[in-house]
Amino acid sequence: MRDWLRLLRISGLVTILSNLAAAGTSALYADGALDPAWLAQRLLSGEPWWILLSSCCLYLSGMIWNDIVDAGRDRELHPERPLPSGRIGLAPAAVVGTLLTAAALACAAQVRFGLPLAGLVLALSFFYNLVAKPVPILGSVTMAAVRGAHAVFALLALGPDLLAVTVTSGSLSAGGHWRIPPHALLLAGWIFAVTWISEMESRSAQRWELLAAGGVLAVVVTLALARLATASWIPRLWLEGDFGPPLAVLAVVTVVGLAAALAAAVLPAWATAVASGQRADAGRTVGAGLGGMILLDALIAGAAQPLIGALIAILYPIHRIMARLARMD
Repeated sequence: MRDWLRLLRISGLVTILSNLAAAGTSALYADGALDPAWLAQRLLSGEPWWILLSSCCLYLSGMIWNDIVDAGRDRELHPERPLPSGRIGLAPAAVVGTLLTAAALACAAQVRFGLPLAGLVLALSFFYNLVAKPVPILGSVTMAAVRGAHAVFALLALGPDLLAVTVTSGSLSAGGHWRIPPHALLLAGWIFAVTWISEMESRSAQRWELLAAGGVLAVVVTLALARLATASWIPRLWLEGDFGPPLAVLAVVTVVGLAAALAAAVLPAWATAVASGQRADAGRTVGAGLGGMILLDALIAGAAQPLIGALIAILYPIHRIMARLARMD
């Protein structure tokens, strides 16, 4: 059972939950407070649960197909993994991967626009595994597109109509234009940098690449934190009586603390990798970056609603515990 958990990279499911929570929070609180009655109605409709199930299946199927495609390479680089070691056969893995792919599409089909969006995520995922992965930079760009598209797909949990508003600026018929939701864009930037670093585990690389990837990570964190400057809840909370100002300060400090926690989670591993130039250190940076994605989600959500951001951050230690119990390498 543990080998299957390792193959599926089960701890990564926590990042799917944080992605969905951050995407929804950023969209719902973009223009003000949330209507609890509307949220309850959405949850009772069942559509958010179909999107959650589909998202989890998309992730799990992607992990299996990733390792099936890499089985030959992993016999040399990672012979201890479940597939190259023979502890799990390629045929059973392919069957499970196929079932998970079908389940992802079936669940997505229960929501309007769900099937084409899930199909887009799958198409990008297969393009990454079969074509783009071994190509420097292209693989990183493609994986960024996979997770960015997945974040847009997650917005279907809020309903097709709200998704349409979120991904367009104004009315398209009135001269509006398509746009990438801020959370999806920031997440894609983070994943691009982390995947770029992961390339250095299997090919020779220059230190400037590690420095450049670290620069991208820093820009993403800075942009996420800068969203505080336009947060509508700060002036609104400041005017809430005698307790308003201290609560506003506490909320801002909480969000800044999330940014500091993210830096503390990733910066040491990245600095070590830059100093040593060793592949093993690059791998540790990748692990830190993937876990740090949860804190990035918390930061992005926190800029829109600090309490939800703090709640998302609770997922980070859960991810760390799960990663230790079913470590891939």
